[in-house]
Amino acid sequence: MTQRIAVVGAGLAGVTAALALQAADARVVVFDKSRGFGGRLATRRGEGFSVDHGARAAHGALSEFTAAMKAAGAVQDAGDGGWIGQPGMSAIVRRMAEPLEHVLGTEVGRLEDGPGGLILIGAEGENLGVFERVVSAIPAPQARRFTGDRPEDGQLARVAMAPVWTLLLALPRRLDVDRPVTGLPFESVICASETPGREPLPETWVCHAGFDWTVEHLEMSREQVCRELTRAFAMACGRDLPEPIYAAAHRWRYGRVARPLGAPFLSAFDGRLMLGGDWALGDTAGDAFASGRAMAAALGN
Repeated sequence: MTQRIAVVGAGLAGVTAALALQAADARVVVFDKSRGFGGRLATRRGEGFSVDHGARAAHGALSEFTAAMKAAGAVQDAGDGGWIGQPGMSAIVRRMAEPLEHVLGTEVGRLEDGPGGLILIGAEGENLGVFERVVSAIPAPQARRFTGDRPEDGQLARVAMAPVWTLLLALPRRLDVDRPVTGLPFESVICASETPGREPLPETWVCHAGFDWTVEHLEMSREQVCRELTRAFAMACGRDLPEPIYAAAHRWRYGRVARPLGAPFLSAFDGRLMLGGDWALGDTAGDAFASGRAMAAALGN
């Protein structure tokens, strides 16, 4: 009999697991609170511009990962062996997910064990369905809330994920900055329009704040963070900025993996629930891919 399996999380780990399970004849439904696929392989689009505000490239060593990137139309041209999605990073996962049944824009609040299987409960208390198996491919802190107080929470609690405030700017003309833009409060500053395959104008910049600054300002409004980081970016460039076409701050509450689990996944509910993601193994797209494949393989046994 065909198994009915839910995958919570539409990033690379969740979509990888879902594809492998569907190939094994399971009926799979992917849920995510976002309106699109990709997770931290993310692209923000606006009037006349787009910018990758998560990972600039996808890195991974597995031959299966390389095959998946090629099949999704990603181009290995990042200068450091990474794979770049075209026209944006989110296109990698979006193309991979085309064969999958999905429910986007819907947050799964918790999981309950019922007489007919595992029940997904929405954030508003609605019943999202009963499934024989569930894959959780969301950040570890969210997975703890999703599963409730269970023994595996002790292992999830060992995983450390760090927040990141990110500034996104689209400028009408080139800044012609003749030196690397570095310095506090930024951990990294990237001229995203210089990524191979991207349009040079409008010139787009992605500025990731450092850990200390992010934590200190974690609950500040997006508007205020945008003003603060834009001012800091102008100072780092050593010049006034033209009026931006677009300026916004994005809070990645679980932006980076500071301490991984050290195993491809955790299981619960007698092996009917798998919990994983890049946080299980490391901080790269390849880690997310490997965790997704491992979770699917475990459920298939």
